[in-house]
Amino acid sequence: MDELLFRALEFAVRAHHGQRRKYSDTPYAWHPIRVAAILQTIEPDNTDLIAAGFLHDTLEDCRDTVSFDTLARRFNDTIANLVEEVTNVAPWKCGSRDVRKAREREHLAKASADGQTLKLADTIDNISRIARCPKQFADVYMAEKRMLLPVLDSGDLTLHAWADTILTDYFSGGDTDAPQTIPA
Repeated sequence: MDELLFRALEFAVRAHHGQRRKYSDTPYAWHPIRVAAILQTIEPDNTDLIAAGFLHDTLEDCRDTVSFDTLARRFNDTIANLVEEVTNVAPWKCGSRDVRKAREREHLAKASADGQTLKLADTIDNISRIARCPKQFADVYMAEKRMLLPVLDSGDLTLHAWADTILTDYFSGGDTDAPQTIPA
């Protein structure tokens, strides 16, 4: 593994230490590892993007210990900017869920192509797991992601199609298990 990627992986695991995924109770660090793996399959030479995959939730979920400046210093400005592009701009206490999700869509619509690609990888990992959560929550979450997908039009087209397939299958009552590799 490239030294930059190893440092990003190590940083993410430490930053998310003790955090658990809400609905699966698995170690949180598994999520950014899967996101980075998805990015590795489509952009194997883009180490900044893959490193941002490992780090993508650190600004949002580790605010007490991780800042933009920390990421820029420890890694580089490109990685820090990518993480910032996908960081939720509307914390949970800023209005209704609908308002927060609308603000998130506006923010992500302005993200770079790599930022949108990162968000697509994040979305793929999340929706493939949320689909197996309690239906009342899953239906709301999946509808939000269906509304998000059109604004991620500058992201990787293969990942966009993959996310669309998962969402289409979910709402048609089809197979909601995301493929482990990108569909052909």
